[in-house]
Amino acid sequence: MEPDMKFSPEIDSLFQILNRNVCEYVEPGTSFTIEETAETGKAEITILPECPCLLVRCLDEKGNIRSLPFLNQTWKQVTQCADHLLFLFDSEAKTWSLHIFELKRSPDSKKWEHILRQFNGAVIRSYAIAGVLRILEFAHVHLHCCYRRDMGGIAKLRQFPGKSSNFMREEIKLSSYPKLTSKNVPIQLDDAGHAEIKLDKRGCTTIPRRT
Repeated sequence: MEPDMKFSPEIDSLFQILNRNVCEYVEPGTSFTIEETAETGKAEITILPECPCLLVRCLDEKGNIRSLPFLNQTWKQVTQCADHLLFLFDSEAKTWSLHIFELKRSPDSKKWEHILRQFNGAVIRSYAIAGVLRILEFAHVHLHCCYRRDMGGIAKLRQFPGKSSNFMREEIKLSSYPKLTSKNVPIQLDDAGHAEIKLDKRGCTTIPRRT
């Protein structure tokens, strides 16, 4: 068992079912990086969590999930999914928040509709993993899609057409999470395709670029 895990005796024990197969424990104050490489370049986010959390990398792939047949069926049912997720634990309120990350350097209106479908798929897979850990509900769901600084400004991003939502809207209603609206928190990348953020129980804060 991870020596410093203190979620609850039940969750700490159930984590061993997923450990090394699906998710990893991250201590508060320990930074890590998630990334995605495509033809348009690399998108990379360094994350500093101020609360203990569980990280699931490459949520859109099967990886070692094949060794867990009770999750494999859920993976088969989801054809589109975001890249990574975090279960963030508020030790005072004893609640969990879900953070989903889709790394796209250049989301346009067509890609945005696809990204929304990926967010929906990610929520479904998130609940499958949460079910194994006996996490019954999330206090908040945060959606993070990154974008470049050279995309024509915020005004252009706000004009993404479509019935679902525009890119910069603060809240989004997902069909896979109809109970509450999800918080939409896009993350701006610098010229090198990188961003640094801090996560706490209130949400996400971008760390200013170093000069």
